[in-house]
Amino acid sequence: MEKRVHFFSIYDMSIGYNLVLAEKAIIKYQNATPSNINDVIELYHIKKLLDNNCRLTTWDDDYLNQLKVQVKDYNGIIAKFFKAISVEQIEVIYESIEWGYRQTFWDIIDQFKMFNIISADVLKRIAQENANDFRTILKCGFIVEKFKGIIRDILLSKSDSAHIIIDKYIARHNSPSDRELFLPSNLTMEDKEYIISRYLESDSPNLNYVRLICQNKDEQKNLILSPLIKVKANKLAEKLNDELMNDERTVIVEQKVGIEFSNIEGIKPCSFKMENDIPKYTYSVRFIKQCDNVQLIANSCYLFNWMNRHFLLELINKNSEVDVLESIAFDMSKNAYPAFNYFLTKNRISLCQLCGYNDILTGMQTSVEQELKKLYEVHLKDKYNYPSLVLNFPNVTDSWLNKCRVLLPELDSVVKQYNTYVEYDEVDIDIIKYSKPLKVTEGKSLLINKYFEINKDNIDISRVLYNMFASGAMLNYVEPYKDKHYHCLYDLLSNENSVSYNNYEDDQKHEIDFLVNQNILKKDDNGLLSLFNIEQTIALQSLWEYHACAYWHYNTEGRNALDEMFTKGWVVKKDNLLTTEERKYFSYCLDNSEFTNGFAYRNHYAHGSTPPKDNENIHQTAYFTILKLLTILILKIEDDLWSASKALSIGVEELNKIHDIIE
Repeated sequence: MEKRVHFFSIYDMSIGYNLVLAEKAIIKYQNATPSNINDVIELYHIKKLLDNNCRLTTWDDDYLNQLKVQVKDYNGIIAKFFKAISVEQIEVIYESIEWGYRQTFWDIIDQFKMFNIISADVLKRIAQENANDFRTILKCGFIVEKFKGIIRDILLSKSDSAHIIIDKYIARHNSPSDRELFLPSNLTMEDKEYIISRYLESDSPNLNYVRLICQNKDEQKNLILSPLIKVKANKLAEKLNDELMNDERTVIVEQKVGIEFSNIEGIKPCSFKMENDIPKYTYSVRFIKQCDNVQLIANSCYLFNWMNRHFLLELINKNSEVDVLESIAFDMSKNAYPAFNYFLTKNRISLCQLCGYNDILTGMQTSVEQELKKLYEVHLKDKYNYPSLVLNFPNVTDSWLNKCRVLLPELDSVVKQYNTYVEYDEVDIDIIKYSKPLKVTEGKSLLINKYFEINKDNIDISRVLYNMFASGAMLNYVEPYKDKHYHCLYDLLSNENSVSYNNYEDDQKHEIDFLVNQNILKKDDNGLLSLFNIEQTIALQSLWEYHACAYWHYNTEGRNALDEMFTKGWVVKKDNLLTTEERKYFSYCLDNSEFTNGFAYRNHYAHGSTPPKDNENIHQTAYFTILKLLTILILKIEDDLWSASKALSIGVEELNKIHDIIE
């Protein structure tokens, strides 16, 4: 089969390869007119490449402009060829189209609105005969609306149409190459629910799709499912899951972890090792007994690694921790929190750490609750003059259910107190009483630039982060280091000082040039690559992992780098107590307002939908999760007060410098 030019996106790793093909194809079509449908569609891909300013590193501006002149009439050639296709020819021509070009065939009809070359009957036959062809049609909005009657009938008649409804409204699509599916405007909400209901009653529903149905979030403009359908989906998901677990072909993999609090003298405060292929964490009881109040709470960071040194939460889901195969194989709703395996594991470990730690503190005649109360009511007041109110904890003898009911409101209460302090510079009970209800996720910071977070609308920062830190960018794969298996470009440049620009392929050089032009990398006279600015790179790595940087934890050079990113539009400033990703994490744990797969503890313990009273394990797990969240919250308040103090001292220092200059 002839090698054809394809344009997928400006970020696709095959751009360099396709530009080489395009250069040859342009010469070919100068000497010979395109003779068939595949030739004509290739013109469309060539023009797409050049219209998006894709270029080889060997092309200068004059050559690129010369190529653009040579392809400027391609749209006219394409339109003329398609207009000459008769309705009688269309099916024969369509069968001759290479599979990789079939989507483009429909894109051209959609873009040029050439609906007259295809009849409703032909479209119906093509759509019904091949599910993949039907999906290519559904990616073209004008075609879908033009033939909406036929397409609605097909959707209502096909048994697997629920897959399309689910992919359109429920499934998460992380790949930039995933295109939107369009549905006809005459497909009603009742039609959609009928399609879903019929699928749940079909002979072979897929468990992944049924789970996605369970994770649907009702939205008037998208998909609303009745309580009856939701119950039916949840029961079916349980049934299919049980069948899967009982299937003799199913392999069950156990996951174990060891956590030990040891009284042995001379051991490190915290250590980790693999013991019989089981990860084991060991914590020194002797070290814990030497800690003061502040350190006892800070151990959640120092020993347990709940937060990093910039007080950014480690317990959130990080894209950098998601296994590639898992992200591909694991279907997830766009309204579900991305609770992948590593995320679930580290959060289970955090609960085990907290339970064990509380047992040790109990042996020291104290508890996590008592130490947290002391830090909040005494330490914050003594160190920062923060006028904290009394923190209410349940009685030790209370049931786990009642403990949850008492502790949960303290989360919102603590944040409401702090918001009052941010706004009025005091924690006034009367002001709090007349203020509107406030959720944890709505808490504000004393600083208007507490965090710098990724600007989701800026393409350049996404491109920078992907090229620097994603293994999929393949910029770490270069001679002579291919066998060293570095994870990403950042790892490569952090460990090697002789990485040569000249050893990269043309398609890789395209991205390296971008990083050099953006002052992320520098290239010396010998073509050797290195990091442009270490502090800038540290900030970029934080943006990649946490989607945020805690501005006041950086030195002057780091803050200058963040300020420059803000000027470029790469980042935005946030004045929240929690980062966006941290707010998502709290929402996942506390309610289902944002995510459909969360624990919804606020709903359970504050709004009456409590799990069965006698299920103590559920309530105990919930209690320690809420206690963990409260610990994190109070440490975030401590960090905010510290950051505000640092910002003030830096401001005074800068003001003194100005006075010195004036004097």
